[in-house]
Amino acid sequence: VTKSVGSGAAVPITANNVLVKNLSFYPKGERLGDRNAPRITLVLGVGAKGVPFSDALLNLETTISSRVLKD
Repeated sequence: VTKSVGSGAAVPITANNVLVKNLSFYPKGERLGDRNAPRITLVLGVGAKGVPFSDALLNLETTISSRVLKD
């Protein structure tokens, strides 16, 4: 996984021995007036490179939400 700011070069934000198989973001309630609290569900599949059982993945899912509902 890399990060870039503006037109700057992308820099890695994970270690070289980390395999990120998938990373997805699912926003909900992002439109004003839809009466849904804003939240983002993050889904991540991650494993290790160069070790026994390197094909084994840890799947993580979490949802981050706002406590403030704006009309």
